[in-house]
Amino acid sequence: MTERDEYGRYAPDHTDGDVLDAVRKHDPAGTSEVAEQLGIARQSADQRLRKLADTGRVHHKKIGAVAVWWLADEKRGPTGVDPDDGFWDAEPGSSREPTDAAKTDEYLADAMANE
Repeated sequence: MTERDEYGRYAPDHTDGDVLDAVRKHDPAGTSEVAEQLGIARQSADQRLRKLADTGRVHHKKIGAVAVWWLADEKRGPTGVDPDDGFWDAEPGSSREPTDAAKTDEYLADAMANE
């Protein structure tokens, strides 16, 4: 039988750390994924995640009917980026190839013909 806290409420079976670990595992995680990971109802997972959001430990965004959660305390950076790729040395908007703006239509027509 589940224990009750000092206010007569049932004490949670999972710690905040357990909930955060479930979010970390899926990163970002849907509410249903967290619920499944913890073996609890989706509504219970939603309550726990909202409490963590209120304290700033997770962030969330609603995408359609689905809430997506991610950890607030971990740095998130781009994945699969090679900092040595020459792409990062190019000027913004540059293809690194010489172009004549007057011939843009001709360049596009040639590119489309070669597809």
